[in-house]
Parts: sequence; C-alpha cells; structure tokens
Amino acid sequence: MKRDLRNRIKEENGSVTLFVLVTCMFVLVILLLTNMEMVNKNSNQKRTLEQIQNNYEVTEEDLERTYHEVYKENT
Repeated sequence: MKRDLRNRIKEENGSVTLFVLVTCMFVLVILLLTNMEMVNKNSNQKRTLEQIQNNYEVTEEDLERTYHEVYKENT
C-alpha cells in the first residue's frame, strides 16, 4: 500500500507543484487588479474633490459682479 502511494507520487512529475504555482499566480493577479482599481478610485476621487473646491473658490469681487449682473437682469 505504501509502495503504491510512493509510486504514484513519483509518477506525478511535478503536477502538484504546477497546480500550486498556477494557483499562486492567479491569486497574485487578482490582488494586483484589486490594488490598481483602488488606486484609480482614489485618484479619481482626489481629482473630483479638487475640481469641486476650485468651483467653490470665489472672491468677493466675483460675488459682487455676479450679484449686480443678476440684479440688473431682473429689474
């Protein structure tokens, strides 16, 4: 029984090693893709926040000018 098991293991010629290697590579690819997605999401979020901040930055002169333009249009 033990000899039969040893013969089977010797006849495999690295198929278990190949299976483990392929599985590790698959997990590594999944982890890399997840990391790339997270980095892309963070950079897009940062860009969006900067754009929103730039849109809300207004000086008092701009506010006064806009107020007078709107006031003139409505009167």
